[in-house]
Amino acid sequence: MPFSYVAFATVGSAFLVLAPLAVAAQPQYSVSRAEYDGLAWLGNQPSGTVLSMPGVGLYVPAYSADTVYVGHYDETFDYYTKTQRTLELLTTDQAGLGDFMTTNHIRYVIWTSDLPAPPASLGTPAYDSPNFKIWRIY
Repeated sequence: MPFSYVAFATVGSAFLVLAPLAVAAQPQYSVSRAEYDGLAWLGNQPSGTVLSMPGVGLYVPAYSADTVYVGHYDETFDYYTKTQRTLELLTTDQAGLGDFMTTNHIRYVIWTSDLPAPPASLGTPAYDSPNFKIWRIY
């Protein structure tokens, strides 16, 4: 009996230590170098509200004093509606982006390579890399 308990406890403990390693490289648990560099840059800028897709929005508060329009599903009021609106603004309704940023006091917009081309009305990004761009609105 004691042997089976020790064997079970050992295997269980090893599983708890090793299992997370199998998923540690998945995108929701890691960021690319471009994202890391951009978020580090953002951390050295004046704070404000950031508009980005929710996946990136999860990491913004970890690297800066900024708040996000949409971030963690459990900590963002009306998460579903805000996520849908953000998706529209960054993909199909880019014409509405200017009014939205003014109304919601958006200071930074983060654009990732998985989105369509950003509108020219944003101007030149303050932080620019091929896969990760940040615009300072004010």
